[in-house]
Amino acid sequence: MRVVSTMLAIAALTASVGAIAVPTAAAQSPQWQVHLLPLPDGHPDATGYVTGTDGRGTYSGTLAIGDRVEVVKWTRDTVTVVGAPAGTEFPSVSDHNRAGTIVGAAHDRETGSLVPFVLNGTAFRLLPTPAGHSGSSAEAINDRGDVLGAATGPDGQSKTVLWRADSLEHPELLDVPGWGTDIDEDGTILLNTMDGPPRLFRNGKLVDLVVPAGYRYPHASEIKNGVVVGSIASTTRPGAGGFLWRTPDNPQPLQGSDTASHMNKFGLIVGREPIPLSPHGPLAVWWGTHFAGRLPMPADHKGAAGAVGDDGAIVGWVSTHPLDEGGRPAVWRLF
Repeated sequence: MRVVSTMLAIAALTASVGAIAVPTAAAQSPQWQVHLLPLPDGHPDATGYVTGTDGRGTYSGTLAIGDRVEVVKWTRDTVTVVGAPAGTEFPSVSDHNRAGTIVGAAHDRETGSLVPFVLNGTAFRLLPTPAGHSGSSAEAINDRGDVLGAATGPDGQSKTVLWRADSLEHPELLDVPGWGTDIDEDGTILLNTMDGPPRLFRNGKLVDLVVPAGYRYPHASEIKNGVVVGSIASTTRPGAGGFLWRTPDNPQPLQGSDTASHMNKFGLIVGREPIPLSPHGPLAVWWGTHFAGRLPMPADHKGAAGAVGDDGAIVGWVSTHPLDEGGRPAVWRLF
């Protein structure tokens, strides 16, 4: 049995809503391997970003192919170029749920404005922007198909938008502070603000996430089964730290972390270790708050993570150039 299967089984048996299981000591030093994903035929130098996974072996992202940017899917070692919604260009992928639905945004060719899309199979569907608003995007989707995003209001401010799975044609503007970052399976929305703590919006009520003493400028990245992961800048030393909120009032630091960016429902977290004065420390993983090792890289490469699947796969890209320019699509797995 693969190590990942053992670890996920342990987590599945012992995890409960609002808690994260930590594997046994024997499993805390897993061996990760990096696998470069295939590129489309005839485009050996294509680069881009892998930012979604269904947690069942399919990954999604975008690649620069020729003079176009295309949405691309990988199912194990098969690559499929899907393209972009009709009338748009420069698509980006934001999220990918267990049912295989992908969400993102692209630029309208005529107006240049962002338009949100949903992708099922190879069929794109543009989501409507709330009346009186413009430049909307889809940022996250849960497994039941609720889509969270944003739109620009007449005052130029970004507003949080919800497209419910059973009513995608009727976007809802939410009267909440800040901007929506992620949506949980029960519909809880994770919010970030410029000048306050991250918040949960659940059943019409706002709940603040506690920011620990000695830290400021928090950013919550993802929520899974009520558990939140994110990063907070330190006021006492250079850099930041990754944190886990099993409950809103109990932030817990990730051992030896600088940032924490993505998580699956079993508590596998990917982030970065600190390097002084550098925004790109080594990619590493944690089980809950416990450090579980660095992710390996091809020689002379650095990497970025785009998502963590419930199957234990971490997807992203590697490059010898600046990571914000994209790179070669990659997946890290336990063996």
